[in-house]
Amino acid sequence: MPVEAFECANDVIAFGEITNGAEQALDHVVLLAQIELPHIGEVESTLWHLAARDRNELGLQVDSIYREVRRKQLGMFRRATGDVENRVRARMLPPNQVANLGSFVGVILKRVELVVITGRLAEHGVVAVYQEQMTKQFEGKVAVVTGGSSGIGRAAAIAFAAEGARVAIGARRAAESEETIRLIQAQGGEAMFVPCDVTRADQVQKLMDSAVDRWQRLDFAFNNAGIGGSAFIPTPDYSEQVWDDVIAVNLKGVFLSMKFEIPHMLKSGGGAIVNMSSVAGLIGGPIGIAYYASKHGVIGATKAAALEYAQKGIRVNAVCPAVIRTPMSEGVFGSDQEARLLAVHPMGRFGTTEEVADAVVFLCSNKASYITGHALPVDAGLLAR
Repeated sequence: MPVEAFECANDVIAFGEITNGAEQALDHVVLLAQIELPHIGEVESTLWHLAARDRNELGLQVDSIYREVRRKQLGMFRRATGDVENRVRARMLPPNQVANLGSFVGVILKRVELVVITGRLAEHGVVAVYQEQMTKQFEGKVAVVTGGSSGIGRAAAIAFAAEGARVAIGARRAAESEETIRLIQAQGGEAMFVPCDVTRADQVQKLMDSAVDRWQRLDFAFNNAGIGGSAFIPTPDYSEQVWDDVIAVNLKGVFLSMKFEIPHMLKSGGGAIVNMSSVAGLIGGPIGIAYYASKHGVIGATKAAALEYAQKGIRVNAVCPAVIRTPMSEGVFGSDQEARLLAVHPMGRFGTTEEVADAVVFLCSNKASYITGHALPVDAGLLAR
């Protein structure tokens, strides 16, 4: 964001309060937002993202803004945001607009101090300027993400950090993992990378120990590392080596991660674990026998651990995405399989990594405090057929 936007942020706040100039203050903040994000699509996608985040604090805040704006008939704000609001509510988020999700929130709510309509409106008779930084739900907490070098793992690591958690990333690809760290740090977060092959007990233990050594606790874990194996290969032709590799990464990797996460979480007073399964863990199909077997196994392991630690302060759940646009699934796109797979997604589109990351964050949050042993589909309604 340009330096001048930061420098004038406090002036905007003072201007709005001193002059009781609700419309002028709103106009200035809208201009600041336009300096940061000149493309209306990015603002649009962020507002959509906030409004759809499982009724969390940010989603409620956006809804509150909409309601109060309509009630008080503030023309300037309506003229500045009405078109965006209408377009957001009229259609779903296109996949090509997800790159900057969260950036508008981080800059405007936390650094430019967005003008919002709150209970202070009645008290002061003007649009109040919300100066307090919104409380991050994971402030002071520590999260570990395996497979955080790209795709859903990277999106989840960034999402944890955006909520205030310090994040340890374990993965095999160093360059891509360091890029994830850079993205987190660019948004003011704190993160570390530990090389980790989840099929190796010593490396998984080092990942967990390193996070605790640095930050003295472990609260959340997203056991995400996985591989696809051979797709659309009949069982008689399926390679034994590929079977072993898929089971080792997808299933043994989850087991080893929980094995070394749980003792640290118990010492921290409890925690939440989310394991990466798939809709392939809930149904069968032709994508590859090892993948289906591994993802069914993840759900079984999730339920076993959830019951084992239900009274010890650790919740264990799984997410089960349908087809998500990630590097692991990129072979599908542009192939003759894409149209067939898209047809089984009732919402008519593939998912984004951010949408799965939001489900992971939700399952780790206090809003999911009564949920454990659950396999949550993130599937555009695929399993509702």
